[in-house]
Amino acid sequence: AIPKAAHRRAKALEPAARTAIGRGSDPLGDTFCTLRTPEARRPDGATYTPAPIVAAMTAWAKAASATPPPAPAKRRTKPVRVAFGLGGNVGAPAAIESRFAAVASALADAGASRVWRSRTYHTAPVGPVRSQPAFMNAAIVCELPGHASPRSWLSRCKQIERALGRVPRVRFGPREIDIDILLWGARIIDSPELVVPHPRLHQRRFALVPLIELLGPTAQVSGQGPLSALLAAGPDRGAVRLA
Repeated sequence: AIPKAAHRRAKALEPAARTAIGRGSDPLGDTFCTLRTPEARRPDGATYTPAPIVAAMTAWAKAASATPPPAPAKRRTKPVRVAFGLGGNVGAPAAIESRFAAVASALADAGASRVWRSRTYHTAPVGPVRSQPAFMNAAIVCELPGHASPRSWLSRCKQIERALGRVPRVRFGPREIDIDILLWGARIIDSPELVVPHPRLHQRRFALVPLIELLGPTAQVSGQGPLSALLAAGPDRGAVRLA
């Protein structure tokens, strides 16, 4: 009676075990498993499934059915194109150029891809502090992951400035290096920490000219129009010449 009962239990278990194992995979590879019921033969010729085999099949089926389904693949987000403005007027021209190159490398190290840097331009100081050396300016355009946080990248820019030796001084005064976020794709950001497009971009030839070099005159500034129109209509008429 016991062998027959074990055989019935094994036969009843086999379809469920087949289904459960079919959902799983061999832990040592990718081959899907098919379960067969092992049988033994009694001296009188009748077949049965030994009780230890039934217990092993039950444990196997439970383990397979408990295996969680694979996690869905993460959806890839489209990269966002971000533009940075660079400036500096403290130190020799070669030192300032070196800082500009260091900014491009630091952005790449932080996760930016397809990093382009414009040529460097000389410009006269703009703003209330006029008694200071002429500035050198450039732009960087790169791609960041679509989920990147503008606030986090603003913090990174400040960290890079400090690492390159920027010393706090009077606003609009001399500086070793200045990194501004000018554009963040087509987004408009208005927060206490960050405003994008940069709130004074349309007033600054020294920022627009390098951007046009990288993006072209028809590139759009969200809510304001193409770069070429901003350059033509802007109040800044100072000379912007190549270094």
